Amino acid sequence: MHLATLPVLRLDDDPAFLAENIGESFRAFGFAMVGNHGIDDNLIARAWKLTEGFFALPEAEKRSYSIEGISGARGYIPFGTEIAK
Repeated sequence: MHLATLPVLRLDDDPAFLAENIGESFRAFGFAMVGNHGIDDNLIARAWKLTEGFFALPEAEKRSYSIEGISGARGYIPFGTEIAK
C-alpha cells in the first residue's frame, strides 16, 4: 500500500463524517491516520525516536517486555507468536 492511498482524517470534521470514515479506514486498512489532532510535532518525533530505539534493542531484551497470557494487549509481542482471532 502506498501512503498516498491512505486518507488522513481530521478531528475537526463533522462527527458523523469522521465516524463513517474512521470505520471505513479500519475496514480497508486495519488502521486510520488522523490529522489536526493537536498533538505537538516534537512529542510525535520523540515518540518515533523512542519506538525506533526500542525495536533496535537485542531480541532478548525486547522479550523481557513480553507478558504471557494477555493476548497481546500489553507489552512486546515477539515476531511469530501472535495468533489472530
